[in-house]
Amino acid sequence: MTPGAQHATSRVVLALSLVIAVVQLVLLLNVAANKANTVDESVYIAAGVDQVRNGNHRINLEHPPLAKYLIGLAVLAYDHDAGRLDGNNVVDSTLWNKPTEELQETLFVARIPIAVLTVLGGLFVFFFLGRLSSPQVALLGQAVYAASPNLLAHGSLATLDAPVTVFLLICAGSLVLAFVEATGRPAHASGAHPIGMAPPQAMERAARRAWPGGGGGTAPPARTP
Repeated sequence: MTPGAQHATSRVVLALSLVIAVVQLVLLLNVAANKANTVDESVYIAAGVDQVRNGNHRINLEHPPLAKYLIGLAVLAYDHDAGRLDGNNVVDSTLWNKPTEELQETLFVARIPIAVLTVLGGLFVFFFLGRLSSPQVALLGQAVYAASPNLLAHGSLATLDAPVTVFLLICAGSLVLAFVEATGRPAHASGAHPIGMAPPQAMERAARRAWPGGGGGTAPPARTP
């Protein structure tokens, strides 16, 4: 394939990737706008708002705060008065003592950052597989990710399931890419990238490049007992 044809193919694949991302986001937001409140969301939204407004991490202390910060920021951007402490130092009263329509709007706003984060996870899948393989494989991987029933269910809720999945995916993928770069070969080289090697062979190559003065392939000096 000529360079011009490869460039045109890459542009088409990238456009299709963005289409998948937009469709996934629309589906998640459609579910988020119509789904009733869940028990877990009541806790996470109150915790996120309290963290952002009052600097209090006592609500739902056992779970990591990052996704709850995103939820709290979204809610406070929509309703600046949400989360003000009442006379008993309780946040829930300013969040849930609302008419049904206003409550559903608050839920929808709280779910938006989780839906966006879920879609960004799909774009990372596309980037990750694009580095390790071909653009077509990357597009297929993103499509499989976007069609996952678990992500469709949890990516539209203001809970921590989808954020944890995305964060773990990004961390694991970044480690794999770092390992690939450490071997010194292009990640997208057809038939030659280190993921296709036997693990000991790839690890040996990475160790030799990381060892000072090991560019010539010499092994580190043996340690005397």
